[in-house]
Amino acid sequence: MIVIERFRDEHLLQLTSLVNLHLGALAPGWAVPAPVLAALLARNPGEYVVDPWVRERATLCALEDGRLVAAAHLLRYGEATEVAPSYRAAAEINWLYSLPTNSEAAERLLAVAEQQIGIWQPAAAWFEGSALLGPFTGIPDAWPHVAALLAAHNEPVRRVR
Repeated sequence: MIVIERFRDEHLLQLTSLVNLHLGALAPGWAVPAPVLAALLARNPGEYVVDPWVRERATLCALEDGRLVAAAHLLRYGEATEVAPSYRAAAEINWLYSLPTNSEAAERLLAVAEQQIGIWQPAAAWFEGSALLGPFTGIPDAWPHVAALLAAHNEPVRRVR
C-alpha cells in the first residue's frame, strides 16, 4: 500500500538513504549526513539570497509498505517587496527523488505535490530540479526514472499560471 505523508523525524534515515543514493549516482562517494539533511529541510543557508524569501516549506514522503521510496521538497515564496518579482508569491518543487522501481509511488507523490502547490495558489510554479547539494542542477542523465516521471506529468521548468 502506498501512503503519501508529510515528513516526520522517523523518516530521516530512510530519506537520507534515498538522497544519498541519488547523489552517489552523480558523484561516487558523495553523501549528506542525516543531521545536515534535517537542517536543510528547515532552511538552506547555501541559498543566502533566495532562502530568506521562503514563506512555507513542505517535504512530502511516499511510503510503500512502510518503506520510504520517494520524496519531494516544496517551497512557497512570500509576497513582500524584498522578494524578487520572479519569485514573489511563487511556489516550486525544489527537489524530488524516487527509487526507479517504485514509479507508481513517485507518480502519486508528484500528484500530491501538485495538489499542495494548487492549494497555495501561487502566481507562478515550477520544478527546480536541484540535486540538493553540490554543483548539480536539473535532472541528470543518471536519473532517467525522475526525468520520465516529470515528462509524464508535463512538469515544466518555471511555469507561469
